[in-house]
Order: sequence, then structure tokens, then C-alpha cells
Amino acid sequence: INGEFVAQGSQFTLADVEVTVATVDLDDVTSFRANRGSRGPQVERAESYPRCHIPVFICQSTSILSPVISINYHMPEEEIMYGPSVWLWDYLRRSNMSGFFLPLSGGIDSSSTACLVGSMCDMVLHACHNGNSQVIADLRRVMRLRSNDPLPATAHEMVGKLFTTCYMASSNSSVETKR
Repeated sequence: INGEFVAQGSQFTLADVEVTVATVDLDDVTSFRANRGSRGPQVERAESYPRCHIPVFICQSTSILSPVISINYHMPEEEIMYGPSVWLWDYLRRSNMSGFFLPLSGGIDSSSTACLVGSMCDMVLHACHNGNSQVIADLRRVMRLRSNDPLPATAHEMVGKLFTTCYMASSNSSVETKR
């Protein structure tokens, strides 16, 4: 509000919908804008709209206004990890598949993909531990678990059930990789 932040949603989330709420004083916005000159000459010459003040207050008190916050920015490495991991989970749960299969060549592409699946499992397990019922239901469906079956205890265990790999050498595989 007026150049300050009072709420921030998650940049990367497993939730289908996220609602971010803030309580602001619209009179502060009006007075802030009134104290600034317009950058457009046409706007300055335009006739103003008639206003009607209605003494109705949505909030009981201005003491419950959302405080100014500092924005949390992710490091580029975190964005590279979280973005594809969230997409992988969304793809997995919507495709009705029960996991991923990845032929490993020993190169950076396959190893990076394996890391992203591990990150996805970390995020899913964290959401389950926080009680996200949608993620828990999706995980049970994806892993074909009954309601009384325990969820994976660790991300490593989840990776073991959702991720299958095999070695597939190529002409680009090094001697080190082939060993």
C-alpha cells in the first residue's frame, strides 16, 4: 500500500489455491494519491468524478491494519529448485501416474532431474507434516496407499517409492561413468 508491502503469498506452493489477505486503510491510499501530482497532463485537465462519502466502516478499528513487512526474495538457486519441483508434483498428481522413471546417463541432465525429484519429495513431505490435507490425499492416491497405511517417514523413503532409475550408457558417456 502506497509503495509498502503488507502481505506476501508463497512464491512456490503445492496448494491448488492460496489466498493472501491484508487489511488496509483505503483513506490512506486516497490521501497518498491526492498528494502526488499526475504524470499525465490529460488526467490533470479531466473533470473529477463526483464522490459520495458513506460513513460505513468495514473494520471496527484501525489498530488491526496489516503491518508493513519486508519481502522475502528467493535466491536464484532456490527458484531453480522450487519451480520445477512444484511443477513435477503437479504433473505427477494430475497425470494419475504413480511415479517417475529416469534413464541415467551420468550427465548433468539426468542428475539434475534426480535432484529435482528429491526436492519435490522434500516439499511434499514438509506439506504433509504441516497438515496439508490436499497434499496428503494426493500423496495417498499417487502412492496407492490405503487410509490406514502410514505415509513415508522421510523424503528418502518417498523417493524410493516414486522414483525408478536405470543406467543407460550413450556414446557421450565417459569412461568414469561407464565404470
